[in-house]
Amino acid sequence: MTSFVTPHCISLYVINKTKREPLYLLIRRAGKYLPGTWQMVSGGILEGERAAQAALRELHEETGLTPKALYNGDLVETFYMQSLDKITFVPVFVAFVEETKVTLSPTEHDAYEWLPFEEARSRLVWSEQRRVIEAIHKNFIEAHPNDLLIADTTVKKEKTITSRTGVYGVVFKDDTLLVVKQNHGPHAGKFDLPGGGIEPLETVETALRREFLEEVGMTFEKMTLLDNFSASVEWINEQKLSVSFHQVGLIYLVEGLALLPHQSPELAYFWLSLDFLRQAPTSPFLAQALSIQLPSSSF
Repeated sequence: MTSFVTPHCISLYVINKTKREPLYLLIRRAGKYLPGTWQMVSGGILEGERAAQAALRELHEETGLTPKALYNGDLVETFYMQSLDKITFVPVFVAFVEETKVTLSPTEHDAYEWLPFEEARSRLVWSEQRRVIEAIHKNFIEAHPNDLLIADTTVKKEKTITSRTGVYGVVFKDDTLLVVKQNHGPHAGKFDLPGGGIEPLETVETALRREFLEEVGMTFEKMTLLDNFSASVEWINEQKLSVSFHQVGLIYLVEGLALLPHQSPELAYFWLSLDFLRQAPTSPFLAQALSIQLPSSSF
């Protein structure tokens, strides 16, 4: 019987061939996980997402680049993840791009470089990554890749059912509540609690701190579990496909809020009264939060 392993993340090697010699993009990790490590584009595969779609999404999120061509690398990285005490299998993809201006995600990476093959190979920390980039150079640069390896990023036409577990913060100042206004996704145009999905290998606290940093440019001193909510919504995504989206949210009371002056928030945020919010368009989680007896706090 054939057995299958479902991958949970991808590796994507990005190449620019418009110069005299091919250049490989490496980005340097920031934050608590392997800080200072140079690597290729990588990231988790979301629920209902194919690996090739994840590679395309991560390329845009981590670099802002759009590929001229995206290939299945015909390779799988295999390594031991010490933090989880598990063996991991990661499908490899190769993207050819024409642009070299990179827009980094500030909470994930703090530098990038376009490097010739030998220098890129030596910059990679893990022997498995060096093995993979050698194979990519041989099969995609020294030889022309087979068209059969062109990555299939088409979205399934049937309804997609996806779920996510996230963490969200309730913050008070005087008689107002901190909220953000979503600009995309199923709750676009609605007020929402700051927060979002918990990424692979993140703790709940790490996820909430990252989301506050990204969405409102703030940090905090203390978080206390308040409640947990769940919600389901039907929506039409950016690809005009029907999606059934189910969310589970851990709701925390956040105290000791501090604004970081040099951090640019990704979303518009507001301090609004509960009475105003009860009449405004809100996400299901914010609507549920407004329906319970909320404690008052200030920073």
